[in-house]
Amino acid sequence: MAKGIGIIIAIGKPKKPSKNSKKSPSKHKASKKSDSGKWIQKAIKHPGSFTKQAKEHHQGVQEFARHVSANPTKYSATTRKRAALAKTLKKLHK
Repeated sequence: MAKGIGIIIAIGKPKKPSKNSKKSPSKHKASKKSDSGKWIQKAIKHPGSFTKQAKEHHQGVQEFARHVSANPTKYSATTRKRAALAKTLKKLHK
C-alpha cells in the first residue's frame, strides 16, 4: 500500500508557481495597471494641432473630423488618426 500512496502524491495537483519565479512579467499587465487612466495623454502627442487644422479649413473640430472621415484619401494618415481620436473623445465627453 505504501507504493500506491506515493503514486497518488506524485500525480496530485500541480504546484502553483511561486511569486518569486524567474519568469519575466507580462508587459501588458504591468503597463495596464500603471497607465490605466493615462491613455488619452499618450494619444495626444501635439495638443491643438487638429484644432488648428480645422480652423485653417474654417470648420469646427467635429465638422472637420466628419469631413476627414468622409474624404480619407485627401488627408494624411496622421490627420485621419487625429479625426478618429476627436470623434472618440467627443463620445467620452457625453
